[in-house]
Amino acid sequence: MLSRAAAPFSQATAALSVAPAALAWLRSGRGGQVLHIFDRAAYLIDEREEILLLAAPPVGIGPFTLLADIQDRQFTKSMSIDEPAVVLQDCLCVGEFSIRLDTAAPWRAAPDWERLRRRGASWFSALPGIRHVLRSHGRGGVFAGFVAEERVSGDRSIDENLALAARRAADDLLQALSGDDEATLTRSARGLAGLGKGFTPSGDDFLMGTMFALWATMPAETARRRSRWLSAAAAKRTTRASAAWLTAAARGEAAEPWHGLFASLVENRFDEPRTAAQRILQTGHTSGEDALTGFVGGVESLLTRATR
Repeated sequence: MLSRAAAPFSQATAALSVAPAALAWLRSGRGGQVLHIFDRAAYLIDEREEILLLAAPPVGIGPFTLLADIQDRQFTKSMSIDEPAVVLQDCLCVGEFSIRLDTAAPWRAAPDWERLRRRGASWFSALPGIRHVLRSHGRGGVFAGFVAEERVSGDRSIDENLALAARRAADDLLQALSGDDEATLTRSARGLAGLGKGFTPSGDDFLMGTMFALWATMPAETARRRSRWLSAAAAKRTTRASAAWLTAAARGEAAEPWHGLFASLVENRFDEPRTAAQRILQTGHTSGEDALTGFVGGVESLLTRATR
């Protein structure tokens, strides 16, 4: 039970689903406060700097999300930064909203990595199609050079020095990814951590994608070990929200659109990886593009070094 004190069930909104990390946050009894506010989502943070993302459809669920059936498309306007968030008898209370937690269906945050790895090389043929989606539909982020035939910068506002630094740091990481050297991987992660603009900086998103590449191709313990090294090095050098995404990726956990991509690869559903990749590209301004670039680049780098 998550009970603390009485809460008005009759006025509470139903929770739809909850990720494991979000459930742990709610069960901790610490409560927290509002950290960031968006139209359909709010980041909450507790005293240990653990993050919970409270969201409502059409926002999808992620590795530390509580998804609630809130119809007001601007429900977070009733909230303010630093406002308390408390758990009261199976309800999360924040702003004007109480969310019933006993209605939340558990959601598995980690894709079925083992099943994907058992497919072996059979899904690698989907990589050129995903790369084509990146070339055709990407917004020209700082890592655009990884997917274009030649160096391009589709977004003219991108600082070329930033793009060059990002490219060098990403090259260093991809070269180090196949090795099991903590110092080298840590140094590479530090070069990308917090690099670029955005709520989750581009370098962090690229790192997240490379961790997914490890989970998709390496034995579970190897993927977990290397991902933890990357996450631990980067989390200290970026925003708290971005650190939460990196920490979740190190556990092998991913947001809903990524589940769609990996499921399509597991089931060999022909053109569906492209459709799933397009969904990922809709994440943030270039967050989805940067992460997907890291994933494709990471898988291809690991395969190239494995064949050598």
